[in-house]
Amino acid sequence: MKIRPIALSIFSAIFFNNGVNAAENNNEVNTVEQKVYTGSLTILGNDSSLYTELSAPSTTRTDVPLSDTSKSIQVLTSNFINDIEADNLEEVLQYVSGTGTRERLGGIDTQYFIRGFSSGFAYRNGKRDYAEGQVNLNTIETIEVLKGPSSVQFGVNSPGGIVNYTTKKPQAETMRSAKVLLDEHGKRELIADATGSVNDANNLLYRLILSVDDSEGYRDHSDSEGYTIAPSLTYILSEKTIFNAALEMTRTELHVDRGLPIGHLSDGSQAIMNVPKTFALHEVDDVSIDEKFQLDLSLTQQFNANWRGELSYSYHQWDGDWHDVQMEELFTEDGELPIFGTTIPFIAGDTIRAAQGYISKEQRVHQATAQLFGEFHFAGMQHKITTGIDYSSAENDQIWGTGEIQSPPFFNIFNPIYGQINSDLNFDSNEYIQHDTFGVFANDTIYITDKLIANLALRYNNYDEHEYWDDGYDYRADDNAVIGNIGLLYKLVPEASIYVSYATSYEPNEAINVIGEVKPTEGKQWELGLKGSVFNDALQYSLVYFDIAQTNIPNEIEIDGRDMYRLVGEQTSKGIELDANWRINDDLTILATYTHLNAEISKDLESPEQEGNTPAGQPKQTAALFANYYLSAFDPNLSMSLGVRYYDEVPNRNDNELYLPSYTRIDLAISYDLPLSGQNSLQFQLGVKNLADKDIFITQNKNDLVAVGTVRTVYGSVNYLF
Repeated sequence: MKIRPIALSIFSAIFFNNGVNAAENNNEVNTVEQKVYTGSLTILGNDSSLYTELSAPSTTRTDVPLSDTSKSIQVLTSNFINDIEADNLEEVLQYVSGTGTRERLGGIDTQYFIRGFSSGFAYRNGKRDYAEGQVNLNTIETIEVLKGPSSVQFGVNSPGGIVNYTTKKPQAETMRSAKVLLDEHGKRELIADATGSVNDANNLLYRLILSVDDSEGYRDHSDSEGYTIAPSLTYILSEKTIFNAALEMTRTELHVDRGLPIGHLSDGSQAIMNVPKTFALHEVDDVSIDEKFQLDLSLTQQFNANWRGELSYSYHQWDGDWHDVQMEELFTEDGELPIFGTTIPFIAGDTIRAAQGYISKEQRVHQATAQLFGEFHFAGMQHKITTGIDYSSAENDQIWGTGEIQSPPFFNIFNPIYGQINSDLNFDSNEYIQHDTFGVFANDTIYITDKLIANLALRYNNYDEHEYWDDGYDYRADDNAVIGNIGLLYKLVPEASIYVSYATSYEPNEAINVIGEVKPTEGKQWELGLKGSVFNDALQYSLVYFDIAQTNIPNEIEIDGRDMYRLVGEQTSKGIELDANWRINDDLTILATYTHLNAEISKDLESPEQEGNTPAGQPKQTAALFANYYLSAFDPNLSMSLGVRYYDEVPNRNDNELYLPSYTRIDLAISYDLPLSGQNSLQFQLGVKNLADKDIFITQNKNDLVAVGTVRTVYGSVNYLF
C-alpha cells in the first residue's frame, strides 16, 4: 500500500514517540468542560450499545434535551458507525427513518432525501458544509438528522430536513488507536487516533486523527486514494472559559463513475441495460481530485450558573477538478445515423460520448456565529432561551471545459473498447458565484407546567446570491424572510410525551427565465409525535406523523423555442416514522426504524400528466434493523451483529416510467476484543455486507443513468488500542 511520506511521518511521531505521551488525568472534569468536549475514542465492548444520544446542541442550537423538543431528531454515535463498519455517510443514514440518498458521479458527492425532499447540503458542527465531496467518518463523533423544516435554525433549507455531523474533540484521558481495514475488492485503509493532555496541568488537550486510503473497488476503473490529517486542541483557560481549535486537511482522488445506462426501448418503455455491474462507462483516466482545508475556532464563556456565551468561526477552502466522458445518447437497436450528408451504421448498445467537466473549481467560505444561552424564570415559568447571529460568505470560481465527441466510432456498452477518446478538456466558460447570508434567531423553550412545554422560534434571514458567466449569463437573488416555528409538548407520563408542531422553510428560487414574479420556494409542515424513553433510558423511541407541502416549484415550459419557467409547481409529502434504540441487557442492543411515505407531485401545470406521480427516488416503505449481541455465556469479548435494510422500489424520475427494484440488504459481522498487557487490546472484526448479493440500484441526478449500490463484500479490520 502506498503511504504518503508526510502522513507516515506524522503517524510515527505521534504514535510511537514516548516523549509525546501525556500523563493520564484522573481528575474530575468540570461542568463547562463536559459541555465543550464530549465523546471519546470509539472502542468495541459493551459501550458500543450506546448508539444514540439524548441531546444535539449543534443541531437544535439550544441546551434543551431532545426529550423536551417538539421535533423529530435522530442522533447516531461513532460507536454505531464503527460497529456497522460504515464506508460512507449514506450507510449510516440508512438506519434513520425517512432518509434516502441520490448518488452522483460514483459518490464524489451525494444528495440526501429526507421526508421526500432533496437536501443538497450537509452541516458540519452546525455550519453549512458547502463543499461537495465525501465525508471522512473517522473524524465524526455523531451524525444528527433534524427532520422537517430547519430554516428557523439555519436559514435557507429544504423542507425535508438536514444532516448535521459533529467532529471528534480532544479528551483528557490518554487514548490511542491504530486500525487497518481491508476488503475483498481491494480496499486498504489505515486509521490512527490519539488524544490526551499535553501538559501536567491538564488544561491543554490534543487530538490527532490520521487516515490514509489506497484502494480499489468492485467497479471497473474504480481506484481511489487519499488522506486526512485532523489535529485539534482544547485550551481550558479557566473553569469558565474554554477555547477550541481544529484543522482538517483532506485530499481525495476518485474515479468519476456515472453508473449503468438506461435504455429507451422501441415499445416506449425503459430498462437498465443488461451489462455486468462492474461495467464502467468512463475512461481509465476520468478522475475527480479534491483538496479541502477546514479551520474551526470556538470560544465558550460561562458567565454564571444560568448564562453562557459562545463565539465560533470556520474557514473552508476547497480546490478541485473533475473530468469524464459522458454518455450523450444510447442506441438500443441497430440503425443508421445521418452525419454531414452521409449515414453511419450503428448497432444496439452503441453510444455517443463526449468529454466534459470542470478544469478547476475553487471555493472559499467564511462562517461566523455568536450565541447566547440562558435560563431564567418569568411569570412563574422556566425559560431556556438561545439567541444568536449567523453570517456566512462563500465564493466559487469554476472553469467549465469541454472535449472531444466520440462519434464515430461508437462506444458499445456490450463490447467496450477503452482508450479511443481523449477526455482532456478545453476552456468553455468561467462561472463565478457569490453567496452571502445573514440571520438573527431566537429559540425559547417555556416550561409552562411540569408537564406542558412550549417551543417557540423566530428567525430573520437575508440571502444574497450573485452568479454570472463570462458568456453573459447573469443571475441575482436577494431575499429577506421571517421564519417561525411553534410546538407544544405534553408529558403524559415520565416515559412518554406527545407533541404537535408547525414549522416553515424557504429557499431562494434559482430558476432562470421566470414568467411573472420570482418568489422563493416555500415549505410548511405539521408534525404530530409520541416519544420518550423507558427502562432508565435503555429504550428510546419516537413515533411521528408529518404532513409537508412545498410551493413555488419551477415548472418548465417552452415558448418560441426558449425554455421558460413558471413558479406554479407543488409537492406534498405525508408519512409515518418509527425510530427505536433498545439496550435490552448488557449483551443485546437493537436499533430499528420504519418509514411509510406518501410523496406526491400535487401540482404541475406544465406537465399535468405528472400530477399524482411519485417524485424521483422516493420509496413508499423503508425499514432497518441492527442488532449487536455479546456472547457473554461463551466469551464476554466476543460479539455478533446483524443488519437488515429494506428499501422499496422507487421511480427513477418524475414521469414514473421506470421503477428501480426494491431490495433487502443483509449485513453480518463478528467481533472479538483481545486483552493485552495493561490497558492495551486488539480488536478484530470480520464481516460481510450484502450477504445475498442483492441488486441495489440508486437514483442519480442523471436521468438515463443509475448508480450501483454495494455488492457482496467480505471485509476485515484490526484495531490496536494502546
